[in-house]
Amino acid sequence: MKDLAKIVDGKPVDIPKAFNWAAIVLSLDLLARSKKKYFLHDLGNLALTFDVKDENLVVYRAYELIDTLKRELENPFFRDPKKAE
Repeated sequence: MKDLAKIVDGKPVDIPKAFNWAAIVLSLDLLARSKKKYFLHDLGNLALTFDVKDENLVVYRAYELIDTLKRELENPFFRDPKKAE
């Protein structure tokens, strides 16, 4: 949030170096261990429930699906992290 405030005020910010992404394949067993309800205390005890559906991790808030997190593929979407978008 501090960097966002600096950007809005036109002040300089430090840009982090590029990440070197490495593809990994998560097993369904590992995903299944993430099936829980999590409480985010910094966001007013926001409750998020994680489950596995169609081999992906899905996120629910108040029983409403809010996102699907896909397992990493062997061919990552960002092929060259240093190339401009």
